[in-house]
Amino acid sequence: MSTPSTINQSTFYFLHYLDNNGTLAHFHSAQRLHTQVNTDFDQGPHESCLDHIDFLREEFADMFAKGQWKSLPIMVATSLSCCCILPSGIIPQCTVDNDELETAHQ
Repeated sequence: MSTPSTINQSTFYFLHYLDNNGTLAHFHSAQRLHTQVNTDFDQGPHESCLDHIDFLREEFADMFAKGQWKSLPIMVATSLSCCCILPSGIIPQCTVDNDELETAHQ
């Protein structure tokens, strides 16, 4: 870890403050029309979700249980101007076995 002697002292204390207290982040997006939000809901999830439905059910339940996600009625969600409704999608993660790594480095 850096110390005040290795970096600018005021920068060190500022970074220390941010590390302990965090900072606000302001996001802004264009206002969406009610018809656009309804179209997004009608579209549903991306096709990639169909291949991974068991994973999604488990992941969603876990996020709700941890309080990281909340579920809103559609009428509430569509009335919130601060929310952007986007379809779910999956990007499969690749794993590499140790055997494959050993073979690749021989």
